[in-house]
Amino acid sequence: MDFLFGLIGSFLVAFPAYLKHKLTRSGLWGAILLGTGIWGFGTSLLWIIMIVFFLASTLITNPHKTSLPRQGRNIIQVFANGGSALLCALAFTIWNQPMWLLVAVMIFAGSNGDTWGSEIGTRIQGPTYDVLTFKKLTPGLSGGVSFVGTLASLVGSLLIALTTWVYSWVNPVHPLFETLSPWIFLIIITAGGFVITLVDSILGSQWQAKYQHHNTLQISDEPSQPSAKLIRGYRWMTNDAVNFVSTLLVAIIVSLFLV
Repeated sequence: MDFLFGLIGSFLVAFPAYLKHKLTRSGLWGAILLGTGIWGFGTSLLWIIMIVFFLASTLITNPHKTSLPRQGRNIIQVFANGGSALLCALAFTIWNQPMWLLVAVMIFAGSNGDTWGSEIGTRIQGPTYDVLTFKKLTPGLSGGVSFVGTLASLVGSLLIALTTWVYSWVNPVHPLFETLSPWIFLIIITAGGFVITLVDSILGSQWQAKYQHHNTLQISDEPSQPSAKLIRGYRWMTNDAVNFVSTLLVAIIVSLFLV
């Protein structure tokens, strides 16, 4: 029955987003599959968290950025942000350990924080520095951090934590809240999500592909011209790959710590 609720609920949210060109056709199917699995394996809490993340990130995302096609998110982008959480939900079903739900919520907090930090940091441009070398970077380039973007990341993570806290009032007997108080979860989830955004920036700085364009000599994350030359990172390490690897890496580390 949980899978049926997840299927119906995900369709009701994803299909209007598809009609408004927030999702591609593959993104529509990806969102439905992800939502069905998230509710079926990880309870309604994770599904609600996923929907809050999806709506918040969709509303705040600038569709004219090159990293996001105008027709919306595709299936790769959907699973890049939520795939690790789905694996945690599956682990919760197999081992029945609430810690997997906690890690999954952290993943969505990190994904939301990363989206908010990137979008708001790019729009409200200020001094942007490489997260490791502290050299000045062009705003919007992966691996760069700014005061506004960092603050936005923290708020984005906090939004997911607050959603979890509100859910605890509605369903206080949920397995996630049996061991620690909601206030503790508020701090843990916000901090965990913020750490994911930092790891995302570090991977973006060191591993993500950086291209220099022949005519302008400008450096960007994507080769918008055929003559663009790869000057750093790995060609396969796109922004979507960084999002997935950062969430999965932190999920593994946190899980080992909790175990």
